[in-house]
Amino acid sequence: MFSNTGKQGMRYVYKHAPKRLEELVDNDDGKLNQRYLSTLDDSGNGIEQINVGLDNFSLYGDRKYSSAYEFDSAGNWIKRITSPQVLEKGVTSLRQLSFDYRTIAYY
Repeated sequence: MFSNTGKQGMRYVYKHAPKRLEELVDNDDGKLNQRYLSTLDDSGNGIEQINVGLDNFSLYGDRKYSSAYEFDSAGNWIKRITSPQVLEKGVTSLRQLSFDYRTIAYY
């Protein structure tokens, strides 16, 4: 990523493996400041993501999210529900956080 002045900003590196995606984000000094590990379904949709808490960067440590999808008749997702894993009173559960909707027109 570059700013309007041409100065280099953050850099994103993606490492793909079967049903896995690792995303590494370096700041403008070239130091790693974000890391994401995703599990993908057979269609390449992210079904789980771990935001890895990096030393001296993350206030929360590792954060885990799950995604669930609804698909149209052509197999494209039209609704995605993202839920973080939360720990309350010693019990881990998923709490729905966001809903993304897509409308796809076929011609």
